[in-house]
Amino acid sequence: VDPYFCFTNPNWGNYKPLLVELINRLVGFSSVSTVRTIEIHTSDRYGGLQALMDREVLPLLPQDFKVVCQSWPHNEMHDRFILTDVGGLFLGHGLGVFQLDGGQQVLVSALEREMLKRELSKLDKPPSESAQVEK
Repeated sequence: VDPYFCFTNPNWGNYKPLLVELINRLVGFSSVSTVRTIEIHTSDRYGGLQALMDREVLPLLPQDFKVVCQSWPHNEMHDRFILTDVGGLFLGHGLGVFQLDGGQQVLVSALEREMLKRELSKLDKPPSESAQVEK
């Protein structure tokens, strides 16, 4: 979950390395895990998700993998998270690869169970837009 995750340049250059790394990790765990889907939740300020995902994300996917992207009203999103069914992380600076100034540090913290449930429940309603690519 990151309201600034987008598939257009220059910002795509900040997020593509993360997505490639997640895909590579899932491929590496394929012998012990059945996870084959990555969901991205972003704000609706970028629009046109399907065409962008077809162009930018589809070529990155190995066989039998899927990426789903859902966008939400921009004014409803702020915090950035990695959420799973077993736990979650809050990432203060976001999920992209950014150059930090000298002494800056990024706050990363584990979510308590109730906060994880609350953040996951926000994703239960229909998004503004949804797109997916799969091989």
